[in-house]
Amino acid sequence: MKKDILFVIHRLSLYCGLAYIVISGLLFLIFGPIETRLIGFKISFTSFTNPLRISLGLILLSLIIWVGGTADGRAHLAGLTQWGIRIIRSELIPAPQRIFWIDNLRALAIFLMVFGHTCNDQAFIPGLLGYIYSFHMPLFFFISGLTFNPERYKRFKDLIIKKSVTLLLPYFFFSFLGYGLCLVDNYRHFTIYGVLDALFRIIHADTDMLAFAFDGPLWFLPCLFLVEIEYFTIRKLRKGTQLGVIAFLATMGFIWGPKFKYIPWSAAVSLVGLAFYWAGFMFKENMIDLNRFAKGSLIFLGLLCSLLFCHLNNFVSMASDIYGNPFYFLLSAFGGILYISLLMTYSSPHKIISFLGMNTIIILGLHGVLLFFLFPKTESIIPSIAFALIPFSNIPWLNPLIDTINKALFSLMLTLAQMAFIFTLIPLFNQKLYFLLGRKKPARSIPVLDIIPGDKVPSRAYFS
Repeated sequence: MKKDILFVIHRLSLYCGLAYIVISGLLFLIFGPIETRLIGFKISFTSFTNPLRISLGLILLSLIIWVGGTADGRAHLAGLTQWGIRIIRSELIPAPQRIFWIDNLRALAIFLMVFGHTCNDQAFIPGLLGYIYSFHMPLFFFISGLTFNPERYKRFKDLIIKKSVTLLLPYFFFSFLGYGLCLVDNYRHFTIYGVLDALFRIIHADTDMLAFAFDGPLWFLPCLFLVEIEYFTIRKLRKGTQLGVIAFLATMGFIWGPKFKYIPWSAAVSLVGLAFYWAGFMFKENMIDLNRFAKGSLIFLGLLCSLLFCHLNNFVSMASDIYGNPFYFLLSAFGGILYISLLMTYSSPHKIISFLGMNTIIILGLHGVLLFFLFPKTESIIPSIAFALIPFSNIPWLNPLIDTINKALFSLMLTLAQMAFIFTLIPLFNQKLYFLLGRKKPARSIPVLDIIPGDKVPSRAYFS
């Protein structure tokens, strides 16, 4: 009898929810234009939002009753959970042709990006953030050049097609995903003009235009697209000529970027990023051939340059064309890239770290959604949590240090929470939504296609 009652409630909630949303949609579509023409009111999405919420609430209630009150529901939930666990375990097995230290380097770069963005106004650590920003985006461009294989593209058209699919398609997908969530959250402000404005901003793809707060970090994808085209165009020149052209273009990027705002696709940033991309491509053969003494010396020199010139320079942000002193910026960025990349050559394979490094494009896209859509809703509880991790002492001079440690710990907690949440969604994209990332249907559960930033490295022999 109890099961029959639960079944009736489940079906009643489901059918009522579906019927209500259909009727509300028809009323909105039919009478909205009539209301506009006769009365003069603008069609408002607000009138459709409350019925949508009620319908989704009824459908969710129906799902909860079905899962909790019926054997079939519980069995389906258990099967879905086991399927998810199997998929995650299978994807944690790295593909044999991958080079693990490059995946580790990618994972570190994406972690620094998420950590730097997560340090909001309540947990802001100027010195630490300034240091991360001094090299973390140049590191992404460097990795892209490090893993670029020009032999895969016989013609310029092949590069355009491939990179349009693997860079621009994910960019537009995650941009519209972020905007859709932003629209749901701010439905009261919905207007046709707002939709057109957002569409223009997404197509324009400049960092300043992407300050619409629904997926700002995605600026990197169209910018990297331009960098790939720029390098492919000059790659057949002699090395000395390449260096001269890149130095000239980087100089133009340093001049134009801060002077002119709203440049489409962060084109001025791409001219600066090209220098790091070129360096990654040129030095990849030498990185693994260095002996222990040479590596140790370069690691020390890179760390010293990174710390010294970051301290001498002002706060920098490639995303916003802020470089401070360009000379200091380049030395600090190349120093950070040098010592971190060489340190990663000593790292060991790790399933989870390699998995994250292989899927940085998904982390990049979903992190922006979490950062701008979900995290602002937690800002009211941040002070009560962030500053209670380590209690303040009675020693006045010690409290600023405790405050900084609390901020760093809380930012780290938020970063790990984001990474853990995205970690569970990666198999869904790899197995079911691969076409939205410009990938082919996987022959097995391990993704072996292009990963952002750059291309998959076929084998160790590629570096020899």
